[in-house]
Amino acid sequence: MYFLRSSPLWKQPHLLDKIDQTIRHTITSILNVALDDRAWLQATLPIRFGGLGIRKITSVSLPAFLSSVRSTRQLTSGILTQSLVDCEVPCLTDTLSAWKLACPDEALPKNPSSQRQWDEPLCRLVRNNLINTSTNTAERARLLAVGEAE
Repeated sequence: MYFLRSSPLWKQPHLLDKIDQTIRHTITSILNVALDDRAWLQATLPIRFGGLGIRKITSVSLPAFLSSVRSTRQLTSGILTQSLVDCEVPCLTDTLSAWKLACPDEALPKNPSSQRQWDEPLCRLVRNNLINTSTNTAERARLLAVGEAE
């Protein structure tokens, strides 16, 4: 988690995907259950969205980095010289652009230091995509039921 929060690893999806594949293989071996791509995608959602809470590194890398950069911005500005702070701006701009590209209709979080608020719109998109591409009504009903709030 430290590396996800302190470096722009979200820009290296091929490396993060290797970690995700290792996690998937490990979970499959432990549970002795083959998970197709749709089942794995649902399993990687937070529990509140009907998943198992086994988060994909590729999914949490952007929200983790964004929340960390935003929460340490004032401290960073106080420690670094202005020229070094100015170097940080392109990194933040790239990160915000990537998030806005992934969530084009979402407003920025009210609390930009909260990883959960950066992550929720991305999770909603995955869940809604699973629901909208359901192959039958039983699957759709199951997805709707497991993600309902109490």
